[in-house]
Amino acid sequence: MPCWSRQINRVSLENVRDVAILAMAIQREYGNARNDSRGGVMFTADGREVTWNDGRLTSTLSSGNLAKVAERLQGAYARQIVRVGAKRFGFTVQESDGEAWT
Repeated sequence: MPCWSRQINRVSLENVRDVAILAMAIQREYGNARNDSRGGVMFTADGREVTWNDGRLTSTLSSGNLAKVAERLQGAYARQIVRVGAKRFGFTVQESDGEAWT
């Protein structure tokens, strides 16, 4: 592949039902998240731009690294769903290692 070309990799992340919760999870996990004009979420991971749109992550990261980002996001999204649900009922969630989720 020529050095001036870009390879774009895609990974499925289809179980997202609420983009706002996903954006909160990305913000907590990677420290940056912004909405794009097509209803997706963009963020930076490992120094590269990553976009979630329509159930897919797209980036110039290698497919292996993008799969790791997807795995990390699945966990972050699940934790954020728990946080939002707990907050709705006035609870605070605490992990078994003692770290409180807020």
